[in-house]
Amino acid sequence: MQHQPHGTPGSIPLERPEPIVRVDQIGWVIFEKPDLAATGRFLEDFGLTRVDAAGPEHLFRGAGTLPYLYVARPASRAGFVGTGFLVRRREDLERLAETSGRAIEDLERPGGGSCVRLRDPDGRLVEVAHGVALVDPLPTRTAPLPVNTPFEKRRVGSAQRPPLEPAAVVRLGHCVVGSTRFAETARWYMRHLGLRATDVQCLADGRPALAFLRPDRGKEPADHHAFVVGFGLRDEFLHCAFEVLDLDALGQGQQVLRRGGWKHAWGIGRHLLGSQLFDYWRDPDGHEHEHYTDGDVFDDTRETEYSRLEMGGLWQWGVDLPKDFGPRPSPAMLGALARGLVSRRIDFHTLAQLAQLARTPARPWLR
Repeated sequence: MQHQPHGTPGSIPLERPEPIVRVDQIGWVIFEKPDLAATGRFLEDFGLTRVDAAGPEHLFRGAGTLPYLYVARPASRAGFVGTGFLVRRREDLERLAETSGRAIEDLERPGGGSCVRLRDPDGRLVEVAHGVALVDPLPTRTAPLPVNTPFEKRRVGSAQRPPLEPAAVVRLGHCVVGSTRFAETARWYMRHLGLRATDVQCLADGRPALAFLRPDRGKEPADHHAFVVGFGLRDEFLHCAFEVLDLDALGQGQQVLRRGGWKHAWGIGRHLLGSQLFDYWRDPDGHEHEHYTDGDVFDDTRETEYSRLEMGGLWQWGVDLPKDFGPRPSPAMLGALARGLVSRRIDFHTLAQLAQLARTPARPWLR
């Protein structure tokens, strides 16, 4: 590709291929974990509930109606395996199986159902499922606490006393990964899952480098993003995000996680793209998990918007992005960078733009 020194965001659009199926929602994440007991303690403090299940997998659910949101497999090393998505119709599963040449398999987990198991261009597992039986929701607060403003006093004669308890996770909202094959990987998810780009952020020369993808549910609203692909120096998991009820759940959940001695990563603040109030934590293996609330939703009238990739575009307010948030320099990253340069999936022009991005203050008025 001929690189230009400067390019307008959107001048090089991220092409959306014709989808094979259109998934309805993201359902779960799958990890390999060497210490399942420690993982379980973290997830319970994080607001998930352990599910009784046969077999080696450890499952955790939220307060919503899916039987599980998190799958942990025993392994000697920690790692991200992949994601699960749901389709509404059996015919979608059959079409995906026929097109991909993969078999339809039974899901051997609570809730049953069937799935087609795929691998994305970076080798991550993607389970596309249908027929998973829903469960009764767990008892939890379902309405935000009433708020008094200077113009309306809704709470009279009572005090604000949110309980000190784990933030009740309702559902999985999204997963974020980095890929050295950014455009190929983004197109793969749009092609195989029918995801569409809500927002795309671009390098200085106009090339797309970060895509926020949402399910295409027609006139029914969908989250701003259910899956995010960003250009990375290596193929890696960045974080997964779980929705909680409101800001009080976010804040009290933070207190429980601090009490448990878990490592805080970033927050509380408000994102720009997606608008979520957020708070990030690291599990015992360093994987980033996000609590969020108050996210944007869109139907099919929202077309893709393009903007410049900038560090300040990650959040509207809150503490500055910590230096150790996201990918961290390591021998493994240097090795992946060298392989990317040799394979030409990474070039020096792109590295120069990323270096300039890293040097640009996200909040210059705070310097």
